[in-house]
Parts: sequence; C-alpha cells; structure tokens
Amino acid sequence: MKLLKMRSVRAAVVVLMLIAIGGVSIADSPVQKNEMRVPITFDSRPDFAEVYLDGKFIGSASITARLAPGEYTIELRRSGFESWKRELTVLPGGQSRVVALLEKPAQ
Repeated sequence: MKLLKMRSVRAAVVVLMLIAIGGVSIADSPVQKNEMRVPITFDSRPDFAEVYLDGKFIGSASITARLAPGEYTIELRRSGFESWKRELTVLPGGQSRVVALLEKPAQ
C-alpha cells in the first residue's frame, strides 16, 4: 500500500515537472479539445432519419453531435424518402440545429 502511494506521488511529480518545462501542453489535453467542439443537433421531418457525417452513420434524428470546427458532408436518409445531403461548415462557439425536410420521391 505504501509503495503504491509512493509511485502515485512520483508520477504526479513527473507530470508537474513536464508541464513546468514545457514537455506537456495543457492546451493539448482532451478536456481542452472537447471544449472547442460545437454541439450540432440534427433533426428530420419525418422523424428518425438516419444521420451520416462524412459517410459514417452517427445515429438517428433527433441527435446532437459535438463537432470540431471545420467542413462536413451531412446526409439524412429514411426509407421511402429521397435522401437529403448538404455541406456543413461548423464555426467555433455557439451551437446550431440542422433540420432536414425529407420528400417523397416523384412518381
């Protein structure tokens, strides 16, 4: 038990030393990176369309994803409706909502 405490203290000291000499940047921490992500809510009419982000399925609408600023291709699909595809630019700060109005195919 005492050995485990000593190892924990040593590890903490090493981390603090690395931060102090610039070997580790706090800005690179996962918490900091996650704070830069922007919440984007994807919704559809009718409900429950499948949401694809850059070709990867992320869930069914209504869903909120936290995205890093940048360019994305979004597509919403639902059986019996035409797919809805757009380019999305995510800017830092704030939050956004995307609502896809899916249409029945022309007969």
